[in-house]
Amino acid sequence: MWEKFSIKVGDVFEGKVSSVARFGAFVELRFPDGGYYVDGLVHISEVSWDLVRDVRDVLKKGDGVRVKVVQIDVEKSRLAFSIKQLQADPLFETLDTLMPQEGTLNTGTSTAGDVVPSEPLPDLEQICEELLRENG
Repeated sequence: MWEKFSIKVGDVFEGKVSSVARFGAFVELRFPDGGYYVDGLVHISEVSWDLVRDVRDVLKKGDGVRVKVVQIDVEKSRLAFSIKQLQADPLFETLDTLMPQEGTLNTGTSTAGDVVPSEPLPDLEQICEELLRENG
């Protein structure tokens, strides 16, 4: 039935959880006319960046969610969605904190408008030299 609608990989929809299992949640997509005509699966690995052991601990039937279409299987008439791809990846946020990009503002030690050059990993050269000496 979903073939009647213009759905593409990458599209983002509002939806509601129609059922939940340990492995994932089925979500019905909400269309502009307010109707719910199409559903698909949010696999457990696409629910959150955090470890989810059982989707029922995170989502319940009737919950409103935003999903991104990540796969369309025409032969099996299946849609796959992701919730986590619409959220910032915490790994990148952590890396940006630990290794700021060159020319970014370091708010801890500068005043507004100052650009502070940063070394990606302080003392990296020294660490590498020590490792080479230890391991030959």
